[in-house]
Amino acid sequence: DSAKNQPAPFEISVKSAITPVAHAEFRYPYIAARQGLDGTCDVSFSVDASGRPRSVTIVSCSSEAFRSAAKSVVEGLKFSRTGASIQSVTATIRWDINARQYASLD
Repeated sequence: DSAKNQPAPFEISVKSAITPVAHAEFRYPYIAARQGLDGTCDVSFSVDASGRPRSVTIVSCSSEAFRSAAKSVVEGLKFSRTGASIQSVTATIRWDINARQYASLD
């Protein structure tokens, strides 16, 4: 299938003081994609001893369209097991879309 060989029509990046070792599939918020919106959210959370994010809080978002997606992105991250929890982790999540390319997928 040639669609599987196409690059994604968007990019989602996560910048954090600690680097995740794995993540669930990132999804672009549908409404934001349809409107061609880029966005950024700052989040804070803790990481438990097994490497799972906990207590995810959205600090700020450039648009409400990204708020629930930001929480989902963080909840889908996996960090290295540390044997102890890590408090007050912050991350910035950025969504960048090529609106023309996305519109052509209809």
